[in-house]
Amino acid sequence: MTLALSRSYPDDHAEATRQGIWSVTCEGIYFGAIVYDSVRPEPVWGWSITVQNPSQDLAKTGMARHSRSILE
Repeated sequence: MTLALSRSYPDDHAEATRQGIWSVTCEGIYFGAIVYDSVRPEPVWGWSITVQNPSQDLAKTGMARHSRSILE
């Protein structure tokens, strides 16, 4: 299974929107999103997944420290 990352709003005039909001798909099925949050004192990438009937210990959202650009 290969996850694909694509821009959610590739034609948006605002660079922050184009560069900071991503969709995660697998074989054309939407699984979640990755969003850059630069408003916090220390910028982070937030993520969420969309699943039906997840196990109770499965996190559906989270954050990761911003260490470098998703595009690098």
